[in-house]
Amino acid sequence: MVWISYGLFLSKTLEHAVSQQMESNLSSAGLLPRHQSAYRKGHSTETALVKVCSDLIGMMDSSKHALLALLDLSSTLDMVNHDILLTRLS
Repeated sequence: MVWISYGLFLSKTLEHAVSQQMESNLSSAGLLPRHQSAYRKGHSTETALVKVCSDLIGMMDSSKHALLALLDLSSTLDMVNHDILLTRLS
């Protein structure tokens, strides 16, 4: 049991270090889009939602047209036959 806990701790520590390094490198190279919310400190789905709402309200206030298309892919993989997928991937 101790080895499993140690392995999980080591895995999380390594994941955090790699994440920090990647974010630092991508930010310094200017490769992260300004409005990307995923995997960034201080950004979340809430900040993304606030930005979208703000943009839509701004468009309506300016009497401009706005279109919002929402796509839910949360259950897409539930419909995939995993045997066929694995066969095609190999």
